[in-house]
Amino acid sequence: MQKVALNAVTATTTSDGINVENLENIGISITSAGVTSGTGTLTVDVSNDGTNWETGIALLDAVDASVTSLSASVVTSGNDDTKFVYLTANFGARFIRVVCTVATDGNYTVIVFGNKKI
Repeated sequence: MQKVALNAVTATTTSDGINVENLENIGISITSAGVTSGTGTLTVDVSNDGTNWETGIALLDAVDASVTSLSASVVTSGNDDTKFVYLTANFGARFIRVVCTVATDGNYTVIVFGNKKI
């Protein structure tokens, strides 16, 4: 599964809830474009009912060689930059939504992807 959760947003935006209950190995990418001096910060919220949301969910950094680095956000660094993060292997919520906080300028696209559980 691959879903564009936010497409070229230019202001701080929260996506609709995305049902991920039948997915595993869930990853998320954020890509910046048209940036002069801004950044985009990606965070993830989770919910089991699509109404009540928990914020600050731990994300695995895709470039950390030790795969032990958890953080609550990932930040783009300039124009045409893509960052990848993953939800932990024991992740079990029914819905996620992504939040892109825009600082200064540019536009940001967030894509959620994962494999269907067998």
